[in-house]
Amino acid sequence: LPELREQQAALAKKYGIEGFVYWHYWFGGGKRLLERPFSEVVESKSPDFPFCLAWANQTWSGVWHGCPDRILVKQVYPGESDVKDHFYPLLSAFKDPRYIKIKGRNIFCIFCPSELYEANRFMEIWRDLARRESAPDFHFVAIHNQPWSRLSANYDSFTTNPPCAWHSSQTRIRRINLNGKVHELRSEGPFVLSYREYVEKSLSFFSSEDKFFPCVVPNWDNTPRTRLNGFVYIGSTPSLYERHLSDAINL
Repeated sequence: LPELREQQAALAKKYGIEGFVYWHYWFGGGKRLLERPFSEVVESKSPDFPFCLAWANQTWSGVWHGCPDRILVKQVYPGESDVKDHFYPLLSAFKDPRYIKIKGRNIFCIFCPSELYEANRFMEIWRDLARRESAPDFHFVAIHNQPWSRLSANYDSFTTNPPCAWHSSQTRIRRINLNGKVHELRSEGPFVLSYREYVEKSLSFFSSEDKFFPCVVPNWDNTPRTRLNGFVYIGSTPSLYERHLSDAINL
């Protein structure tokens, strides 16, 4: 709702958040989903708050709902004509003065960089189209949970997608203390993990490279979407989040 977007932007400004990243879905062949809110932001020029886009280039499946073989929407890469078709619906956003830039170049994040077919060619085509349409050049960010050196494509920088990178069976909590009463957790999930341990592990995963943007998480619970397959962090406190945020800032 437009009024809620205004409230979100006002709240973000009040507490020093400098911009929002909107998820963008393009499955190939012109197939888009969930595009309406961002389209309204661009068309209405409101809220007056910086933004950029992250392409969630991943097949939608039923993996989180116990049906991993069920394909809801398949991500495909039909070829160069589709790369060009993908660019033009976003051109007005790329020319918007609110679009977040690094050294004058529009940030565009890619969720599954290793799965993007001919990634270097994709970036080359978009840069050529941006020049042709008098739009800013791009700064492509790979959202990547592996060491930067394993990416063969020439992304400009990378970030991570926690908490996915730190899940392990060893960190799973079997008992939880709520209001002085200990509850046994069912072995079939969801995974209940220690936020303190997450904060400690994330520091070792952060990179000091100039091309790395650390991602911080104040808490996490995706069980409303994933149910028994979900992950929950417990024990989050302002002081632990402060430590996590400080670690990221002080890289």
